[in-house]
Amino acid sequence: MSSSGEQLYLFSPVSIQHRGDGSYLVKVEKPQQWMLTRDAARLCGVSQDTIARWSKDGLIEARRMGPRRFQVNVDSLKKYLESYNHLK
Repeated sequence: MSSSGEQLYLFSPVSIQHRGDGSYLVKVEKPQQWMLTRDAARLCGVSQDTIARWSKDGLIEARRMGPRRFQVNVDSLKKYLESYNHLK
C-alpha cells in the first residue's frame, strides 16, 4: 500500500506466558504496519483532518506517538478504503 515517499513502521506485538514450570512461552504475532497521518492523507487524497476524523469516528485505527504526532494502522486504512470503493 506504500508508494515512494511514505514511511511504514513495523511493530510485532509480543506476548509472554509463564508455563508454571519455570519456563516461558513467547509468541510473536504478525507485524503491524503503521504510517504517519500526513502520508495516509497524501495516499488517500484527503486532508490530515479527514484522517483524524476517520480515526475519531472509529473508522480506522490510529495511535498517538507524541503530542502532535499520530500513526495510522495500514491494514485498517486499507480495509476502510476498500469497503467504500476508494481503493481497488
